[in-house]
Amino acid sequence: LHADALAIVNAKDRIPAVSFAGNDELRNFWQDADHVRGIWRRTTLESYRSESPAWELLLDVDALAMAEGANWVWSGVTCLLPEDRLCLVSLSDAGKDAVTVREFDTHTREFVANGFKLPEGKHDLAWLDADTILVATEWEKGQLTPSGYPYIIKSVKRSQTLAEASELFRGEAKDVAAASIVLRDADGVVQAVIAARSLDFFTTEYYFIGGETPVKLPLPLKSTIKALVKGELAFT
Repeated sequence: LHADALAIVNAKDRIPAVSFAGNDELRNFWQDADHVRGIWRRTTLESYRSESPAWELLLDVDALAMAEGANWVWSGVTCLLPEDRLCLVSLSDAGKDAVTVREFDTHTREFVANGFKLPEGKHDLAWLDADTILVATEWEKGQLTPSGYPYIIKSVKRSQTLAEASELFRGEAKDVAAASIVLRDADGVVQAVIAARSLDFFTTEYYFIGGETPVKLPLPLKSTIKALVKGELAFT
């Protein structure tokens, strides 16, 4: 069974699943026997449709781990819409839930010098603009829910220390977690910032962040916000 599974994940003819990014790019994270930790790469739609797509390397996690003497495992990426040039790359030490976060520039294909950085922890991340990110994390020792997730969301400006971040929303320590949702229109312009307060693993309250006090939205507790489409909120 192990040999069969290994053959499947190392197969060269797997279909590379992609995500759409700005500038008509298609991006993919790929692992095989030659790239055990994985590579983050991109191509064009025209190339992707061909028999042998031409991939451009963005980040080689194997090479990074070797250069830094670290046991890095890729844990995902959050990019700033609509260009998707600036991205927050999450890396886990040996695959644990907690991650470190670094800002990456897909134009230069390098980590941004003096860019956004977060130390190891369980974080929720969202871009507000090129110089502002929204972060839920363990701001002070013990500020986690019983499930081990953060419940306080703050705004962090470029060049600010985490200690200088401004609080936007605070759930309760008894919750499961709090996370931020930034809703943009088709041009990438921010239309609303919403805090999602997970009361448990099945129910969530949503709050509009815009004034002095968060405003609770009249959505069912068992609902999930999906997107903003032509000025209307889509949710399941």
